[in-house]
Amino acid sequence: MAEAKEALTAEEYSLGLRGVGMAMTMLSQHDLPAMLEAARRSDAIGCFVDPTLYREKAEALRIDIETMEAALPLWNRFHKLAADLKELREKAATKAANGS
Repeated sequence: MAEAKEALTAEEYSLGLRGVGMAMTMLSQHDLPAMLEAARRSDAIGCFVDPTLYREKAEALRIDIETMEAALPLWNRFHKLAADLKELREKAATKAANGS
């Protein structure tokens, strides 16, 4: 049976949350779907274009693809949250402008 972990302190929680926010901000600055598509395309044709280089780099490329695939749901969720936040801000601005 696993040992119970101690509860996080408020400081640990805050630092962790800031770290997640920083990671999401860094990730969102890149077009992850386009990067993933390019990597998959390279994996599909690499053995034909340059078999020697492909043989040397194929494993690293597959690790890159797996990493991007793992990050894609987070990237998608972040962009959905950003769109929702933008919509909420626009509604609040419209409401304030109308004096409501």
